Amino acid sequence: MRYWFTVNLVCLISLMCGGVVPAEDLRPTFLMLSDPEFDSPEPLKDLLPDDIVELWRSSLERPEASYRLSAAIDIRHASQAGFEEVKAAIPELRQLLSAEETTSDVRTAVAQTLIELDARDAAEELYLSSVTSDTQFRQLVEPSLAQWNFPTIRKVWRDRLQQEDSLRRELILACEGCGHLRDKPSLPDLLSIVHSQERPRDVRFAAAKAAGQIAESGLESEVQQLLRLDSPPLISRLCAVVLLRRHGSARSQEQLKNLFEDPAGPVATAAIERLYEIDPELVLKLTSVAREHPDSKVRSVAADCLIALITPERIEILSHHLNDPSPPLRIHIREALLEIAKRPDLEAAVRESTTEVLNTDDWRGQEQACLILGQLDHEDVMSRLVVLLKSPRPEVQISSAWALRKIAVKESLPVLLKHAQSQTDNPQGPDLRAVDRQVAHLFEAMTIMEYRPVIPLMRTQVPKPEDVDTTHRRLSRGAAVWGLGYFLADENDDEFAAQLMGRIKDVGGMTPDEIVLVRRMSAISIGRMKTESQLPAMKKFVGSEVQHDPVSESLRWSIHEISGEELPHITHSPRVLRNWRIQPLPPK
Repeated sequence: MRYWFTVNLVCLISLMCGGVVPAEDLRPTFLMLSDPEFDSPEPLKDLLPDDIVELWRSSLERPEASYRLSAAIDIRHASQAGFEEVKAAIPELRQLLSAEETTSDVRTAVAQTLIELDARDAAEELYLSSVTSDTQFRQLVEPSLAQWNFPTIRKVWRDRLQQEDSLRRELILACEGCGHLRDKPSLPDLLSIVHSQERPRDVRFAAAKAAGQIAESGLESEVQQLLRLDSPPLISRLCAVVLLRRHGSARSQEQLKNLFEDPAGPVATAAIERLYEIDPELVLKLTSVAREHPDSKVRSVAADCLIALITPERIEILSHHLNDPSPPLRIHIREALLEIAKRPDLEAAVRESTTEVLNTDDWRGQEQACLILGQLDHEDVMSRLVVLLKSPRPEVQISSAWALRKIAVKESLPVLLKHAQSQTDNPQGPDLRAVDRQVAHLFEAMTIMEYRPVIPLMRTQVPKPEDVDTTHRRLSRGAAVWGLGYFLADENDDEFAAQLMGRIKDVGGMTPDEIVLVRRMSAISIGRMKTESQLPAMKKFVGSEVQHDPVSESLRWSIHEISGEELPHITHSPRVLRNWRIQPLPPK
């Protein structure tokens, strides 16, 4: 029971606290997947069967409970799928909710559906149904009544807080509702629960959280009372920190600083997050400790403080935490440094400090530094990136190759070819899929730098290996075929184009199908080469109307590149969804 309590309080306080907003993750993507871009038609919106909403409405009025239950569930699922027209059934649902003969399972399903439909006009019926129902039904309904600010429920919650025999789950509901509505009259009763040693710990925490949502000042003495013992229990410390969730007085700031030193991560996290909300300067003095804190959320706030109050000196501190054990925090710091680098007065500091990280032995920092310096086109690190191609870590193998493609320094080309040749002939590394990605990035790098000595190696990737592996060779073979389309664009190589056409048609035979990516890149390369000899074969393969799949789209693009002809897409009728519990009979 103690373990359950701790886990749930940690979850509760984590949800309550803000934390870092995840940054958009910069990933080592491939040029071949976006070059060229296709203008494909928007997918058609799904439809409901004709007259099905009316069928559901009539089913709600039938006497059989099974029909009522099925119709309510169907309407809810249809609403979740985006069909707004099902709101027409709200009157029947409201009537069914209030009917005396409605069974409990149907009433629950109807309530769930009305909540899904955001039927605020049904709040009175939902409330009245909850009065005569069980705790489980009230747990379903009361949070929505709070969201809708239904006035009658306030008194119910206040009364529940004062009753000694209130059920635990319903008492937590009352606390949460009063907190959401910031119901000031309930504050004394909430504080009484917070201090009651007889109350369950999760109830005390819920009451403290609600009180912290309601009061913006005046709870410092309550916090002092909770922490009066030399070693207050965890529940008291948790309650104390959430009571100060909206406080900003000097006294509350001192209390929060003391709570930041708490050994429990959730307490320290909530304390430093509130201090940061008040003023990042308050956190700045704590960052030396916070940066090394075992809880990643505390370290996130420390990073946010450095970001908010950034200087060249703090850039150096921030960059050296690119090796943080938490992947989301590493990404957050990386994206922040890229944003900071847009400032002319700070760009040099970002480049310099990130280069220092690149030169360390920590793979986490190396990976992030590769991505930053590649994005910044920092050519000075070319030699270090070449060394990192042989890193034992797959993440660094991939990011260093991507960065070399981004900075595109031609002096690196002989080494890139040598490494790509070695990894193609005899792949080395703990993860062959990472080798595949690395070689693909190198092929793209040599393509955009027009390094023709790579052509013989790329040509070896066109034939399908006997032991074709969709994971080990997929991306590198695709990049090789894509690159050959650029290199051979002006050579009118009919023999090579026929070889590519063979890759496109290599499906449905006795051997495994060719990899889709290779087939797609083969079609694109024929188009880049404008090889008219393959035009009849491509048109025959794709047909007079083009399917909505990557290979067919690529063939359509290539046909247009060669002949200027715009093949139409296949016209599909909107899909009518028919996986409902109650639906019309199919036409005869």
